[in-house]
Amino acid sequence: MKKVPTLGFAHHPYNQGGNGTPRSKSSTSTSLPIAYTPRLVRLIDGAARRGRIARGRGIYITEFGYQSNPPDRTSNVNPAEQAQYINESDRLFYGSSRVKWVGQYELTDVPQADQFNTGLRFVGGKRKPAYEAYRMPIVVTRRSASSVEVYGQSRPGGAATVAIQSQAAGGQFTTVRNLRTNSRGMFRVNISKKDAFKLKWRLSGISNTNGETITSREARAGRRLAFYSN
Repeated sequence: MKKVPTLGFAHHPYNQGGNGTPRSKSSTSTSLPIAYTPRLVRLIDGAARRGRIARGRGIYITEFGYQSNPPDRTSNVNPAEQAQYINESDRLFYGSSRVKWVGQYELTDVPQADQFNTGLRFVGGKRKPAYEAYRMPIVVTRRSASSVEVYGQSRPGGAATVAIQSQAAGGQFTTVRNLRTNSRGMFRVNISKKDAFKLKWRLSGISNTNGETITSREARAGRRLAFYSN
């Protein structure tokens, strides 16, 4: 059989019409929502083993997002959850070496509420919580009572200095650590601190584009994100 010239595979891994969560399960064995990305990896590698494509081809998430309610009254995701889920999705994709690129869809909602409303802004331009969440993603994962993993990113990319900050109940946010991101603006680090799993966490940094101070959403430690293997 003739080999198909292939550079990579574009994918839109929506689940439940842009609803659900990054952990949503599928009722079929052939669908490819976000949590089942390994299914696509196996499909690609199977084609490579059979000589139909070159080996090791990557996955490019050229469109992805979560619909928010409002404006879509059929969505089960509110604006704060949308902000959380796009951050958690970035962390999940970050865990796969085969995912090479992720594109947010949309930037602004459309006027029709029954169409995709996965934007970072409402119609008219008002920012959703997802706007700041997308500019500076944060996901905090509990490792133990006194240790968390902090994943983050400073967009639009390039090495940047980021402050990891925490807040105890009734207190103020204070800087726990300053660090330098990698060349893509991303980092993942483990933080040890008393009662770390009880704290609120956020990131703060300076935009590479206009010098504006950017602050992430506030996050609490959650359980580890992982793809489903079957």
